[in-house]
Amino acid sequence: MELRAKLNLLIGALFLALTVGLSVRQVQWVNAIVVDRATARLGHHIRGAWRLLDARKEQLRIVAAFLAREAERGGAAGIGDAAERAALRRDWGLDVLGRAGDGAAACPVADWLAARYPAPGQGDSHIGFAAVPAAVLEAADPALAARARVGPTGDGLLLFAWAAAESGPPVAVGALLNNDAAFVTAVRDDLFGEARLNGAPVGTATLFLGDVRVATTVLGPDGAPALGTRVSGEVARQVLEGDASWLGPADVVGRRYLSRYDPIRDPDGQVVGMLYIGELEAVFDAIKRRAVLSHLAVLFAVMLPAFALGLWLSNRLLRQVVRLERATHAFAAGDYSVRAPATSENEIGRLARAFNVMAAQIEKDRDELLAGREAVAEANRNYIDLLSFVTHDLRSRLAAALLNTDLLKNGDYGPLGPEQAEGVGAVEETLRGLNDVTLNYLQLARIEEGHRMLDRKALDLRRDVIEPVLRGLEGLVARAGMRVEQNVPEGLVVAGDRNLLRIVYQNLLQNAVKFGRRGGRIALEGRPEDGRAVLSVFNEGEGIASAYLPEVFRKFRRFDVGAAEGRAGTGVGLYVARQIVEQHGGHIEVESVPGESARFRFTLLR
Repeated sequence: MELRAKLNLLIGALFLALTVGLSVRQVQWVNAIVVDRATARLGHHIRGAWRLLDARKEQLRIVAAFLAREAERGGAAGIGDAAERAALRRDWGLDVLGRAGDGAAACPVADWLAARYPAPGQGDSHIGFAAVPAAVLEAADPALAARARVGPTGDGLLLFAWAAAESGPPVAVGALLNNDAAFVTAVRDDLFGEARLNGAPVGTATLFLGDVRVATTVLGPDGAPALGTRVSGEVARQVLEGDASWLGPADVVGRRYLSRYDPIRDPDGQVVGMLYIGELEAVFDAIKRRAVLSHLAVLFAVMLPAFALGLWLSNRLLRQVVRLERATHAFAAGDYSVRAPATSENEIGRLARAFNVMAAQIEKDRDELLAGREAVAEANRNYIDLLSFVTHDLRSRLAAALLNTDLLKNGDYGPLGPEQAEGVGAVEETLRGLNDVTLNYLQLARIEEGHRMLDRKALDLRRDVIEPVLRGLEGLVARAGMRVEQNVPEGLVVAGDRNLLRIVYQNLLQNAVKFGRRGGRIALEGRPEDGRAVLSVFNEGEGIASAYLPEVFRKFRRFDVGAAEGRAGTGVGLYVARQIVEQHGGHIEVESVPGESARFRFTLLR
């Protein structure tokens, strides 16, 4: 993928990630704001509902106090006859009116309240909620009991107040909240007005006795108030058992509301019911959607121009990179005169100018190197020609000299005395050494020319290479008083050039004789291993100092080992051996124990 495409893709990915991240964060932020707002609204609404209940309780308190004062002037019951009490209930919206005891104004509900809750002192009033058993309501008024019968028990949720009279039992008044649709409707309308969403009222209000709805504006599937239905177990546990408010989204008779449930306590502090206020969750969902869409519109209105500007700037920057890239490709392809346009003052412009300076210097250095290389090539050709000429000329002259020494030794020029024969032998040995030297230099010349081609064949290493070399070196080994152990197995076949591999063994064996211990041991070893032959030439002797090991195979590298005894090497044999082994696809190395031995180990392909 091109850099421009990668950068554009990167910018797009960054903007997309930033946009998505900001969008998610905005949605979370809007959601948090709406949740906080909903929580605050529900708190405000539930306080409004409690104010309406408190107003109703205050009304009952006033009525109870008024009737307690009037009781001192009343008839036998102290608060008028039955007709008068009926009128008072009607005028004040009372469901319960009476005094505890056995008089004409006696009321079973008042008796139950007196037994259930302690009576207030003289001049005091008692206000609160009570869960009145169905039997008590039935004894007081069957019609009242029928109205309370919306749950499985038929108990009633009573909002009551009583006030102590100067004489006689206190006066009790109360309003039964079961089926009090007028009160919960008034609460809903006061808090939410006539607001509707999709045909349904936005808000709802409910009074619970225990976990049962006894007065509610929530409608069931049949369109009637959902009286007698129960709240969820989670809400009941937290509010009724835990005596704590519950706040959150909830399914209320098939609709989702953001809901607030508060416990309703009796005068003893026991939770007897719940006050519920709910607002359709869809209202807040609509608020969230509008807020999110407006924020996203602003976000995209900002991000899209920023993205377009980023692409324009990146492409403008990349045009400079593309021009620099074309210049570098042309330079790499051999056009050393090419230069990159450097029109800007930014980092890429400075990079282009640095490239131009570098290219100019490289072009200059290249011209100088080409001129120098030509001179070196000419000198190398002269060196190779001279090396080849000298080695050929020396070999021809050495061959003639060796022929004459053979004639002398054989008596063709007359008989030799012991001293003369010894001198001729020394000359012959020297000439043969010179012949080996010229042979190595001849191989070096061929290697340097690069004209040496491998005549690769399947060879029996022992029969075709090692044994002929050992026969040629028998005299040298004998004169050194050394013995050769031949541990290369018969039938070990390698792929190689017979003559070149003989040169490898000849050089290694000559080194073993030359630098080995007089009367010591030379061992030739070999074994097949993973498609190759692992071979070695070992000799007992002074070995090679560890400091010399890294340079043993360097051309013309000579060491002082054996120099005092006239055994210094030419610095060519081991170099030639390494070149031949590597041309065969193998590897050669040396290891030594100074003062004890040396071993040259190499590999050949099979």
